Amino acid sequence: MGSHMTWEPLHPFGCSIEADLSSPLSSEQQSELRFLFERHLLLRFRGQQISPDDQVRAMDYLGSVLRFNNGRDYEYVSNLRADGKLGSDAISWHCDMQFSPLPFEALSLYATVVPNGKTSTRFASGARAYEELTEHQREMARGLEALNVFASEFAGRNRLTRLSPHAPSSIHPVVRNHIVTGVPYLFASWQQTDSIVGVGEEESDQILDQLFTVLYHEDNIVEHRWSEGDLVIWDNQSLQHARGDVANVGERTLRKVIIAQKSLMDMYPEFTGQSSDQMRQATARSGPLRTSRT
Repeated sequence: MGSHMTWEPLHPFGCSIEADLSSPLSSEQQSELRFLFERHLLLRFRGQQISPDDQVRAMDYLGSVLRFNNGRDYEYVSNLRADGKLGSDAISWHCDMQFSPLPFEALSLYATVVPNGKTSTRFASGARAYEELTEHQREMARGLEALNVFASEFAGRNRLTRLSPHAPSSIHPVVRNHIVTGVPYLFASWQQTDSIVGVGEEESDQILDQLFTVLYHEDNIVEHRWSEGDLVIWDNQSLQHARGDVANVGERTLRKVIIAQKSLMDMYPEFTGQSSDQMRQATARSGPLRTSRT
């Protein structure tokens, strides 16, 4: 492999990179990878044959990899595997841990067992959506904060009134800026954003409908159809992701490595279960409501 990686842009955002991640990258390649990630936010690698250690090493080039409570630095997202998370239901548009004070920074999924071409993960860009707003909408959005709530239901929209009063939540600005490039992006999602803070319900719904119309327009979405050996890495805060139902497609197992400061268990130790169902059930058993503001 040469000193530079070969890549081409995806439409309407992201890039597809030719590189062998089963071996360490040179210092120059690591710098190029970080540059591409900061500018394109979504990286796709096809035809990889990588171990968990290889995937962790690739993510280490981009940030600090999260170690889970079981001591591993990876987990599985699977519709059949016993230790897989999230099950087979559809998952609506969201950023992981948006309801917390410290949303995950970046995610990666590696396809270990998938029905080639039959399932997908979709991505929407909060940065491109912000650019597509009118100047009036941008000015309006820049002054707003939103209440983001625990994702008790993965497939739909979670609202505070439908959750346990003990479920965690956080208030974030509707417009945030990329920590390196400073590029502004919308940080409100269908799954976890309950409402705009400080306005009535009707006005809040109107504002969010305007933002969601732009965020989830087909011109602002990249759909990645999975094949075995694919690795996709994305910025979990500037981008949102979603998937369809995967109950009847055969085994779909993806290996997940995360860049984050803290895990769900670190921030909310009352969530003691390991499965998604256990974590959702724990909202009814947890302590007083925690709403954090960032």
